[in-house]
Amino acid sequence: MKKHGTFETLLTFVADGKSTQEKAHEILKKEREAVDEVKRLGAELAREKLEHQKEVAEHKAAILRLKEQILAVKSKTQIDIRYARNEAKAKRSSTARMYHQLMEEQHDRIKDLQGKCATETKVHDETVHFLKDRHEQLQAELGEWNAKYQQDTQAKQAQLQGLQERKAANAQRLDNFQKRWQEEMTTIKQKEEERQRLLELEALRKEELKAQNTAARLIQVAYRTHMAKKEEKRKAAESVKKGGKKGGKKKGKK
Repeated sequence: MKKHGTFETLLTFVADGKSTQEKAHEILKKEREAVDEVKRLGAELAREKLEHQKEVAEHKAAILRLKEQILAVKSKTQIDIRYARNEAKAKRSSTARMYHQLMEEQHDRIKDLQGKCATETKVHDETVHFLKDRHEQLQAELGEWNAKYQQDTQAKQAQLQGLQERKAANAQRLDNFQKRWQEEMTTIKQKEEERQRLLELEALRKEELKAQNTAARLIQVAYRTHMAKKEEKRKAAESVKKGGKKGGKKKGKK
């Protein structure tokens, strides 16, 4: 069970390490996206400024051309009027009406262009204001993201440090467990070898005891045989001795 818990701890450490790396990559990705958005808005703002300046210059040039045309018309009209007075007073009123109509048309065109220029200027100012606000907002968000990134990075570094310490401690425990297991296996092996040696000694002792018993029985048999033969010899000697005495007595009687 201890080994199983250590393996689960190692798996948890690997999963936490992967999660930490994925979160760090996500924060860096958001930071890069924010920086790209700020750059894009800056470029768009610069482009809007250039377009606005170009349009203002074009409107000013158009107004200047119209003014020059008006001046030219005025000059031409005045000349025409002077000639008309000399040629025919009857055409004076018609020429004056044409002049006033032309002047009104030119003034209307100038007024229309000025209105369009004012509208475009207002739109441009509002666009610039919006882009500036958006730029400031993105800068503030970028600052918050940077601060959050620093905090998250520090927290993850502390977490990683803790995990590394736990990993080192678990590795040390695992090493100790392996050493203890090896020692226990060595002890078990030694005990098994000692048991086998004792079994072999017991077998040798039994064989030796069996051999001793066999030798003792052989010695007893040999001893009994020897004693029996000795007893037979003794009896035979006694018989011979008795027989000799009887023969001597018989010879004396004759």
